[in-house]
Amino acid sequence: MHGLLLIRLALLLIKPAPSSTTDISDLSGLSNLQTVMGTMQIINCPNLITLQGLHNISTISEKLTIEENSGLVNLEGLNSLNLVNNIKILDNVALQNLAGLESLEMVEDDFRIELLPQLTSLIGLENLTSVGEDFRIEDNLLLANLQDLNSLTEVGRDFILENNQVLESLLGQVADLPIGTSFENSAAIYFDFNDPVITNTTTHKLGFITTVDTTNVILCEGDIYEDIIYLQSTILLDTTKFSIFENIKRTEIQVIENEESVIDTLLQIGGMYEGLTYFSDTTLQENFLNQFGCDSIVITNIIIEPVSNKNLFLDKKISIQSYPNPFSNRVRFTLKNGDFYSGKIEILDLYGKLILEKSFEDAVFILDLKNFSSGIYIYKIKLKNRKMVGGKLVKE
Repeated sequence: MHGLLLIRLALLLIKPAPSSTTDISDLSGLSNLQTVMGTMQIINCPNLITLQGLHNISTISEKLTIEENSGLVNLEGLNSLNLVNNIKILDNVALQNLAGLESLEMVEDDFRIELLPQLTSLIGLENLTSVGEDFRIEDNLLLANLQDLNSLTEVGRDFILENNQVLESLLGQVADLPIGTSFENSAAIYFDFNDPVITNTTTHKLGFITTVDTTNVILCEGDIYEDIIYLQSTILLDTTKFSIFENIKRTEIQVIENEESVIDTLLQIGGMYEGLTYFSDTTLQENFLNQFGCDSIVITNIIIEPVSNKNLFLDKKISIQSYPNPFSNRVRFTLKNGDFYSGKIEILDLYGKLILEKSFEDAVFILDLKNFSSGIYIYKIKLKNRKMVGGKLVKE
């Protein structure tokens, strides 16, 4: 058979039957074969360790099948093969790589690499540029990367990667295409043997494939998380990169500020508030826990009226809140529990001198007090229904 140059139909290298004692282990008799016009099948030849003897085959016009050859460790011997219509490499339990296919540049139809439990790399496919239809790489337990597909520029239909459990990286980056390079992918429909009709074109940017794992943490102001004290909301990012993948661990820390509200109550000397009699200014503080378990503080300033107001009546039901207090610039006043919210506000110093007087028409109003000097002030709110409330302000 050493003079055989061309096979017009199929080349079948198959063990005759499971019970057969004959087996193919030497292909040297095919050493001059250059072209197979039909299919070439190498199936169930357990004693076949190498494909040496097929080293002059350059063209297989139809399908190449290499299947269930338990002793085959690589494809050395197919070194001249550069054109084939369809390839299926399946269930060769000892095959570690695809060395021997270095001359292969194009597969016209499907290319399947499946069920190769010892396959660790795709060495041998460094020069493969295109697959005409589906390219399937499936169920290869130890396959760790696809870096040997750097020359691949086109897959006609689906590129399927599935159940390759330790696969760590996708296509290795070509040296002259840095991260950030934009390129176009087009989809087309083929009608018989006519030119393809482009149906869609999408621009992609070469970059990292990123996954984000997000954790939400709620803290009270001043709480400790992983040995750090937090006073304000923060986002922590921890990025791990390998090959062209990156994983971002995102921790969103929401800090609940300790709530503090101030209520000012103006009393006449000897007046009562919640069952107690007061003869001088007093500050009361109560601590609660809000729905997050954080501190909520209510401060009540009881202020004894320093100036006589014969025609006004203190209303103990109305509460007044001033915020912020102490203040730097503006103060917002909020009246609650009343039925009449128009009148005027007077601000006095501790000697009773009137510093500011201004009218208002709503339960909430704002005063600009940035020109006040630092110190303590008394304010009185006189409502048009002749009722009065008041409190204390502190300018920082």
